[in-house]
Amino acid sequence: MSDHVNQTATRTQGVPTNKKQCKSAYTADNASVNYGENNSVFQKLKADNSDIIKANCMAFLNNILKIFYDVELLFQGQDGTICELYDIMFTLKTKLQQQQIDSFFGMETSTIVQQFPDQKAATIKHDFSNFYKTALNYLEKWYDFTNNNYQKNVACLALKSSFTFSQLSDAVEALQIGGKLDMDELYEE
Repeated sequence: MSDHVNQTATRTQGVPTNKKQCKSAYTADNASVNYGENNSVFQKLKADNSDIIKANCMAFLNNILKIFYDVELLFQGQDGTICELYDIMFTLKTKLQQQQIDSFFGMETSTIVQQFPDQKAATIKHDFSNFYKTALNYLEKWYDFTNNNYQKNVACLALKSSFTFSQLSDAVEALQIGGKLDMDELYEE
């Protein structure tokens, strides 16, 4: 497989092609030695890797990582098909967007954050919101959510819900099999 095709296939599947494209996160308690503005562990890591993400609340991580874990389980399922991939990825993106819009970081996290002074709580919420933003940017960088994505066009072939003839036509076009099918006959089916 050529390098270009391999990189395109990898990007389409939402998997980075090398370690420099992966995101890293640092998590620890909220002590100033870990997250302080001056000379903290996080600041030193950030100086070495500008893409590192602050992930300073385990309750938040438990909440957000469950979303990713559930998607990972779907990918590991043995009966999944390419026809379902777009819907899985779109659902992941939608869940992250909705939680960001709602400023929902998990109920346990909300209880913990309420114990902080207002200014510190606002900073923590801002960091969590940035985590969502970074995750969404990463998804959009590595997965094609546009109408041009062939996976979106073949999603109706998963037969998980009703579909229109127009959607079926898009699938036939995406798979480039129009010349082999009688579309009038297909319409009648």
